[in-house]
Amino acid sequence: MKYSRRRCTRGAAEAGDCCSARRYQQTRQWHYVDLELSSPNLDRACFAHPALPPGTPATAGPAEDCVVDKIDQFEAQLSNPHTSTDERRLALQFLLHLVGDVHQPLHASDDADEGGNLKRVSARGLHAASLHHYWDTEPVLMPPPAPSRRRLPAATPADGALRRRDCFKMACMNLAALS
Repeated sequence: MKYSRRRCTRGAAEAGDCCSARRYQQTRQWHYVDLELSSPNLDRACFAHPALPPGTPATAGPAEDCVVDKIDQFEAQLSNPHTSTDERRLALQFLLHLVGDVHQPLHASDDADEGGNLKRVSARGLHAASLHHYWDTEPVLMPPPAPSRRRLPAATPADGALRRRDCFKMACMNLAALS
Protein backbone atom coordinates (compact mmCIF):
# COMPACT_ATOMS: atom_id res chain seq x y z
CA MET A 1 0.00 0.00 0.00
CA LYS A 2 1.40 3.38 -0.98
CA TYR A 3 2.18 6.06 1.61
CA SER A 4 -0.17 9.03 1.64
CA ARG A 5 -0.61 11.82 4.15
CA ARG A 6 -4.40 11.29 4.06
CA ARG A 7 -4.09 7.54 4.74
CA CYS A 8 -1.65 8.08 7.61
CA THR A 9 -3.66 10.89 9.18
CA ARG A 10 -6.74 8.70 8.91
CA GLY A 11 -4.83 5.86 10.64
CA ALA A 12 -3.90 8.07 13.59
CA ALA A 13 -7.43 9.47 13.74
CA GLU A 14 -8.91 5.96 13.70
CA ALA A 15 -7.09 5.20 16.94
CA GLY A 16 -8.67 8.35 18.38
CA ASP A 17 -12.08 7.41 16.99
CA CYS A 18 -11.79 3.98 18.56
CA CYS A 19 -11.05 5.66 21.83
CA SER A 20 -13.83 8.19 21.67
CA ALA A 21 -16.62 5.97 20.36
CA ARG A 22 -17.18 2.27 20.83
CA ARG A 23 -14.40 1.69 23.37
CA TYR A 24 -14.48 5.12 25.00
CA GLN A 25 -14.69 3.90 28.61
CA GLN A 26 -11.84 1.44 28.08
CA THR A 27 -9.40 3.85 26.45
CA ARG A 28 -10.31 7.45 27.35
CA GLN A 29 -7.70 7.77 30.12
CA TRP A 30 -4.94 6.53 27.83
CA HIS A 31 -4.79 9.96 26.14
CA TYR A 32 -3.43 12.03 29.00
CA VAL A 33 -1.47 12.09 32.23
CA ASP A 34 -2.85 14.36 34.93
CA LEU A 35 0.36 15.65 36.50
CA GLU A 36 -0.87 18.15 39.06
CA LEU A 37 1.02 21.41 38.71
CA SER A 38 1.08 21.95 42.49
CA SER A 39 2.51 18.51 43.34
CA PRO A 40 3.46 16.45 40.26
CA ASN A 41 3.60 12.72 40.90
CA LEU A 42 3.91 10.49 37.83
CA ASP A 43 3.22 7.28 39.77
CA ARG A 44 -0.09 8.66 41.05
CA ALA A 45 -1.00 10.20 37.67
CA CYS A 46 -0.33 6.85 35.96
CA PHE A 47 -2.38 4.76 38.40
CA ALA A 48 0.83 3.19 39.82
CA HIS A 49 1.81 1.96 36.33
CA PRO A 50 -0.30 -1.21 35.98
CA ALA A 51 1.67 -3.94 34.22
CA LEU A 52 0.32 -5.82 31.25
CA PRO A 53 0.23 -9.57 31.81
CA PRO A 54 2.69 -11.38 29.50
CA GLY A 55 1.24 -11.91 26.04
CA THR A 56 -1.50 -9.31 26.54
CA PRO A 57 -1.73 -6.78 23.71
CA ALA A 58 -1.58 -3.12 24.73
CA THR A 59 -5.11 -2.65 23.36
CA ALA A 60 -6.39 -5.07 26.03
CA GLY A 61 -4.71 -3.19 28.88
CA PRO A 62 -6.57 -1.78 31.87
CA ALA A 63 -8.75 1.32 31.49
CA GLU A 64 -6.88 3.02 34.33
CA ASP A 65 -3.60 3.76 32.58
CA CYS A 66 -1.93 6.89 31.26
CA VAL A 67 -0.47 8.09 27.98
CA VAL A 68 3.11 7.63 29.26
CA ASP A 69 2.60 3.92 29.91
CA LYS A 70 0.53 3.35 26.78
CA ILE A 71 3.22 4.86 24.55
CA ASP A 72 5.75 2.47 26.10
CA GLN A 73 3.39 -0.49 25.73
CA PHE A 74 2.46 0.24 22.12
CA GLU A 75 6.11 0.85 21.23
CA ALA A 76 7.06 -2.54 22.73
CA GLN A 77 4.18 -4.21 20.90
CA LEU A 78 5.17 -2.62 17.60
CA SER A 79 8.83 -3.65 17.95
CA ASN A 80 8.02 -7.26 18.92
CA PRO A 81 8.48 -9.49 15.83
CA HIS A 82 5.91 -11.96 17.21
CA THR A 83 3.10 -9.37 17.20
CA SER A 84 0.50 -10.02 14.50
CA THR A 85 0.24 -7.62 11.58
CA ASP A 86 -3.19 -6.39 12.74
CA GLU A 87 -1.91 -5.67 16.26
CA ARG A 88 1.20 -3.95 14.85
CA ARG A 89 -0.99 -1.74 12.66
CA LEU A 90 -3.19 -0.84 15.62
CA ALA A 91 -0.12 -0.21 17.80
CA LEU A 92 1.28 2.21 15.22
CA GLN A 93 -2.07 3.97 14.89
CA PHE A 94 -2.25 4.40 18.64
CA LEU A 95 1.38 5.57 18.82
CA LEU A 96 0.79 8.25 16.19
CA HIS A 97 -2.33 9.40 18.01
CA LEU A 98 -0.95 9.25 21.57
CA VAL A 99 2.32 11.00 20.73
CA GLY A 100 0.19 13.81 19.35
CA ASP A 101 -1.92 13.81 22.52
CA VAL A 102 1.06 14.03 24.87
CA HIS A 103 2.32 17.11 23.02
CA GLN A 104 -0.89 18.91 23.92
CA PRO A 105 0.01 20.62 27.24
CA LEU A 106 -3.46 20.11 28.66
CA HIS A 107 -3.03 16.34 28.19
CA ALA A 108 0.21 16.38 30.17
CA SER A 109 -0.61 18.53 33.19
CA ASP A 110 -3.50 19.45 35.43
CA ASP A 111 -4.24 22.54 37.47
CA ALA A 112 -7.17 20.93 39.32
CA ASP A 113 -9.20 21.83 36.24
CA GLU A 114 -9.58 18.46 34.45
CA GLY A 115 -7.02 19.33 31.81
CA GLY A 116 -8.41 22.81 31.13
CA ASN A 117 -12.00 21.61 30.80
CA LEU A 118 -13.13 23.54 33.90
CA LYS A 119 -11.50 26.84 32.87
CA ARG A 120 -13.70 29.07 30.72
CA VAL A 121 -12.01 31.45 28.31
CA SER A 122 -13.16 33.78 25.58
CA ALA A 123 -11.62 35.93 22.91
CA ARG A 124 -12.96 38.68 20.69
CA GLY A 125 -14.96 37.16 17.87
CA LEU A 126 -15.12 33.71 19.47
CA HIS A 127 -17.65 32.22 21.85
CA ALA A 128 -16.73 31.39 25.44
CA ALA A 129 -15.64 27.79 25.88
CA SER A 130 -13.26 25.66 27.91
CA LEU A 131 -9.53 26.26 27.64
CA HIS A 132 -9.17 22.68 26.42
CA HIS A 133 -11.66 23.36 23.60
CA TYR A 134 -9.74 26.46 22.54
CA TRP A 135 -6.45 24.62 22.51
CA ASP A 136 -7.80 21.67 20.47
CA THR A 137 -10.12 23.48 18.12
CA GLU A 138 -9.91 27.22 17.63
CA PRO A 139 -6.35 27.52 16.25
CA VAL A 140 -7.22 24.85 13.68
CA LEU A 141 -10.31 26.78 12.54
CA MET A 142 -8.55 30.15 12.33
CA PRO A 143 -7.12 31.29 9.00
CA PRO A 144 -3.37 30.75 8.71
CA PRO A 145 -1.09 33.74 9.32
CA ALA A 146 0.53 35.52 6.41
CA PRO A 147 3.62 33.64 5.22
CA SER A 148 6.91 34.85 6.62
CA ARG A 149 9.88 35.62 4.40
CA ARG A 150 12.25 34.42 7.11
CA ARG A 151 13.55 30.92 6.48
CA LEU A 152 14.68 28.62 9.23
CA PRO A 153 17.88 26.66 8.66
CA ALA A 154 17.22 23.11 7.52
CA ALA A 155 18.14 20.28 9.86
CA THR A 156 20.98 18.13 8.61
CA PRO A 157 21.84 14.52 9.47
CA ALA A 158 24.92 15.89 11.26
CA ASP A 159 22.56 17.69 13.65
CA GLY A 160 21.22 14.30 14.72
CA ALA A 161 17.70 15.71 14.31
CA LEU A 162 14.93 14.80 11.94
CA ARG A 163 12.30 17.28 11.00
CA ARG A 164 8.79 16.54 12.21
CA ARG A 165 7.62 16.06 8.62
CA ASP A 166 10.30 13.42 8.07
CA CYS A 167 9.34 11.56 11.25
CA PHE A 168 5.68 11.71 10.25
CA LYS A 169 6.48 10.42 6.76
CA MET A 170 8.55 7.52 8.14
CA ALA A 171 5.74 6.57 10.55
CA CYS A 172 3.21 6.69 7.72
CA MET A 173 5.39 4.52 5.49
CA ASN A 174 5.63 2.00 8.34
CA LEU A 175 1.84 2.08 8.69
CA ALA A 176 1.47 1.55 4.94
CA ALA A 177 3.89 -1.39 5.07
CA LEU A 178 1.66 -3.06 7.66
CA SER A 179 -1.47 -2.62 5.53
